[in-house]
Amino acid sequence: MSRAAGGPEFDALAALLGSARDLVVELAQGSTQRALRALAAIPPDERMAVTTALERAAETWRQNESFTHLHKVRVRANPNAQLFVRIFDDVEEETPSQDFDVLPETLRVMRRLGASMRPEMRAIWEPAVETAREMLTPDELQSCVEFLSRALEMVSEASVAAEEQPVERPRPVAAVSKPAKRS
Repeated sequence: MSRAAGGPEFDALAALLGSARDLVVELAQGSTQRALRALAAIPPDERMAVTTALERAAETWRQNESFTHLHKVRVRANPNAQLFVRIFDDVEEETPSQDFDVLPETLRVMRRLGASMRPEMRAIWEPAVETAREMLTPDELQSCVEFLSRALEMVSEASVAAEEQPVERPRPVAAVSKPAKRS
């Protein structure tokens, strides 16, 4: 006995092929492709952690959606989420190489200090200092205090010296008389 065209097996196969086609289109150009490209750009040793975070997020979403009808709470993806945290390496006690010229960097920092005291700049750097200060060990904090104290001392000495120097006023130029014209 032959089955008529369009039977249940054919419909199931057509549905499966349609789903496969949709999946291929999504993989080729949709958000899945973007996610795969982004994942490929991450170093291989970090991919497992990112994959675990994505799996956890998917499970949280799935669990929440299954009970939304009861508690009327939905979850949405956070477009500003951070998957990475900054890790600060320990400071090495080595002196900088001879190739490192500290003068330009010092001059740049010293010139920017005045601008850094404007209220809008202080609103940015003061909270950063507060947070960074909490991350320092007691020895690092003490080293920072010693450096800043010495720098303040040096700048203050230069400021006092500049105030003590007499202001040079331009000397009047003696009028030079031109010889009279002879006719």
